[in-house]
Order: sequence, then structure tokens, then C-alpha cells
Amino acid sequence: MINPKKLSALLCCGILVLQIALFSQEKSNFVDSELYEYINDGSWCWFQDERAVVDSVKEKLVIGTANMKSGVDLIIFDINAKSVENTQRFGGLAYNDDHNSPGMLVAPNGNYLALWAHHYEAGFTRYSVYDGNSWSAEKHFSWKVPHLNTTNLKACYSNVYSMTKEKRLYNFGRVYNRAPNFCYSDDNGNSWKYGGQITTNKQGGYTKGYYKYWGNGVDRIDIVLTEKHPREGGKETGTSIYHGYISDRKMYDSKGKVLDNDIYDRSKMPTDKEFTKVFANGTKVNGVAMYRCWQHDIVRYDD
Repeated sequence: MINPKKLSALLCCGILVLQIALFSQEKSNFVDSELYEYINDGSWCWFQDERAVVDSVKEKLVIGTANMKSGVDLIIFDINAKSVENTQRFGGLAYNDDHNSPGMLVAPNGNYLALWAHHYEAGFTRYSVYDGNSWSAEKHFSWKVPHLNTTNLKACYSNVYSMTKEKRLYNFGRVYNRAPNFCYSDDNGNSWKYGGQITTNKQGGYTKGYYKYWGNGVDRIDIVLTEKHPREGGKETGTSIYHGYISDRKMYDSKGKVLDNDIYDRSKMPTDKEFTKVFANGTKVNGVAMYRCWQHDIVRYDD
């Protein structure tokens, strides 16, 4: 049997060690101690990117989150000073939702961009531009295009990337036909124009697939996608994962085969089956079959 006095002393020593460890962590972990109070009610959804970016020139960490006050929070963290430099909160959304979280970008001119849309916003994307001193008032880009059917026009998600070769910014979201559409900017994100719909399929349910993006910042944007929601209508459904990329305003599969000669022209929109399948529904991993695939992230290296 353990001596109660020895047990008490042991517990006291353990608590003291834990307190010292926590104190040391609090003093050394600047991100945790400095940022926590600003993002302790923040959330992210899988399908907005980038959710946090690093300005390697000014050495700043720029973060965007959805908050529990029906809005978004934007935080600029000074890496050298190890402190929060700027915070901005935008509200006005109908309800709390992780889908509200913004896509972030350091624009070629050094400005910071944040773009966000409510979970099926009524046809527009909200955005703000940080010019080095302050975030602009909330701006709106309307996805409404006169010659397109605007019935049930809803916007969701923001994925914003730079193509310096084209001197153009791209923002991808789920808009027309519950499929991936994009808008673009030629003035570092101050204004936007509708571009086109990049894919389609015969899926008539909740969505025409889920998409993750990654750009090299120069001349290429990679995409991984699924055919649909892996639990369409609450039912177990099989989904696979596919890959392709955009370059020179064209869509390609993984091996460089052209799937669409002009992503701005809606006359040809590739289906999911035309992309390169990289993980098939039913693939066995350690003897267990994988069925309801959902991609988490993507990055491409030079090799």
C-alpha cells in the first residue's frame, strides 16, 4: 500500500513540474500565447484555401477564420516581433458556419486579400484588401452574369491564387450549377470579373464534387476532386479522387492531356471521369477497402 504522505508529496511534485512546464510553454510558444485570445472561437472548413499565408518579405503570418459571431476574423502576426500586429472582424452573416472562413493571399503588389462567402451566399462573394495599414471596408463581387440562368444562384467557398505569368488572380468557388466556377482580378484583388465554370458532371444532387486547389504562384494551379459528396443525401456512396491542373488558361489531366482548350469558354467543360484517377473507390489499404473518399490537401513540388 502506498503511504498517503508519500503520495501527497508525489502529487505536489507532479503538479509543480506541470505548472513549470506550462509556464515555460506559455513564455516560449508565442503563437499559442499571443494568438489564442483572437482565434479561440475560430473555425476552418476543408474547402477554402489558403487559410493562413506567410508574407516572407515582411515576415508576417496572415490568418483568416470563421468566428462564432456570424462573421470572420483576420489576424496579422508579426513573426519577428512575436506579437499580433493587426486584427479585423467582419460580421453580417446570417449564422455561424465553418464554411464562412476566408481564402487568403499575399498579392503580387504586397497587399493581403481575404475572400469569403456564406454557406450558399445569395450570389456574391465578400472580400477585403489590406494595403499595409488597414483592411478595406467589406466589398462584394456579384457572380450574376446576364446570359446565365441565375435560378438558385448561390456562392460557397473561396480559393484564391496568383498567376504572375498572366498578371492575374483567380478565385474558385462552388457557384453556378453547384459546380466549381471562378472569377479573376487584374488589379491585385481590388475588383473581380466572372471567368467561367471549369467542370461539370451528371450528378444532380447536393453538389457536383468537392475540389481542393494549390497554385505555384506563377503559371499553374493544381486540382484534386471527387465526383460528389461521399454521403450524398445521407446515404453511403462511393467516391474516388482525381487530379488535373490549369495552365495557360487550359485544363489538363496529370499527364498533360488537354481537357479544355479555354476555361473561360463554357462550351466545353470536362467531367470528373476525364481527369486522372489517383485513388480509386474500393482500393484496399492494409486489407481494408476505402470507399467514401474525401481529399484533405494538395501541394506540388518541383521534382
